[in-house]
Amino acid sequence: HAYTHTVWSAIEAFDYMLKKRRSSMPIVGEKHLVVGNLSISDIRVVNQDNATLLEGNVVDFLKKTDRFQPPIVLDPFTPFHECVNIMYVNRVHHVYVADAEVTRHRFPDIGVIALTDLLEWIAQEARHHQTAAEDSRSSSVKKI
Repeated sequence: HAYTHTVWSAIEAFDYMLKKRRSSMPIVGEKHLVVGNLSISDIRVVNQDNATLLEGNVVDFLKKTDRFQPPIVLDPFTPFHECVNIMYVNRVHHVYVADAEVTRHRFPDIGVIALTDLLEWIAQEARHHQTAAEDSRSSSVKKI
């Protein structure tokens, strides 16, 4: 799995992110629902005066450092344009995707949509349209 749990300390969560090579991860609570997000950028607020906060619960760390934000969790059937709009309006870099039925199980299946995913989709669509336009032009050329 690629998520942290609310019972973990912040240092355990950051260490797990490092091991999994992730720049952010959802924080999953007791009922296996996404309750927050931990990002590698959250470590920027750590200094010698508050470094002991890393030893405490990951959610407490985020709250005490004013880094906690409620997560945005979308249904798997959320239309793409809605996802883009939600990310834009909320000024977030990613949203989570989780099925309410799935999250009741012990190991929830949580997806993530990041800005890079949106960029990849846009680039793919642009390539598709360019190829279609080229095919259209070449099919209209008559051979002699």
